[in-house]
Amino acid sequence: MTDSNRLIPFFSLIFLFFLSPIVFAQDNQAGFEAWLENIRAEALEAGIDAVLLVKTFENLEFDPKVVALEGRQPEFTTTYQGYANSRLSAWRISKGKEMMAQYKNELE
Repeated sequence: MTDSNRLIPFFSLIFLFFLSPIVFAQDNQAGFEAWLENIRAEALEAGIDAVLLVKTFENLEFDPKVVALEGRQPEFTTTYQGYANSRLSAWRISKGKEMMAQYKNELE
């Protein structure tokens, strides 16, 4: 497995971590630990390496400030157009296209 292919499961796990609707409902330590065990089981079932999971999860801990702040992220409080206009400059789009061409083989 190439290094770029090994990163796909890792980034999939991170995607699950940040976008899972369960995480938004967690407001206590026990809930966080139950959610973490559920994500760990899903990741193992999806074929993500157990050693990678241990390294990824070993320093995670519940932070109530994150729960308090999650609803105020600009991604959730502005329209898509407003968010995109404030984040997508011509330079970023150009740089993204350049990097897509540069890493075409790894992205396929």
